[in-house]
Amino acid sequence: MSGATRVAYLALLRKTPDSDWGVEFPNVPGCISAGTTMEGALAAAREALQGHLDTLHALGDAVPEPRAVEESTLRRYEADEVLHTALVEIRPPARTVRINLTIQDRLLARLDELAKSKGTTRSGMVARLVESA
Repeated sequence: MSGATRVAYLALLRKTPDSDWGVEFPNVPGCISAGTTMEGALAAAREALQGHLDTLHALGDAVPEPRAVEESTLRRYEADEVLHTALVEIRPPARTVRINLTIQDRLLARLDELAKSKGTTRSGMVARLVESA
C-alpha cells in the first residue's frame, strides 16, 4: 500500500425499512459505520475506515489490502433490505520515518517552545506544521 496517495475499499451499504443505513467493509473485518442518509453513512464510513486502518497500522497489525470487487466476499441478507455498494477512498496509513534535520539553534528553541505550548513533541510539532501548510 505504500506510495499510493489514495486507496479505495469496497463498502456494503444496507438498510431495512425501520433502520438507518449501515455500512460494512467486507475486506476489513470489524470496521462498521452508519448514518441516517446514504451520504451521511458514506461520510461516517470514510472516517471509520481511516481510523480503523490507521489504528491497525499504529499497533503493528496487518492492514488489509484493498481488493477488486470480484474478489470481495458478500453475504446474503434479509429480503426486505435495500443493498448498495460503493468504493470508499482514504489515505493509506502513513509510515513513521526517522530523519536527521539541520536547523538554526534559535529556530530549534522556538520549535521546542511551540511544541511544549501545544503539548506535543518536537517531531509532532513539525508534523502539525507541515500538515497545516
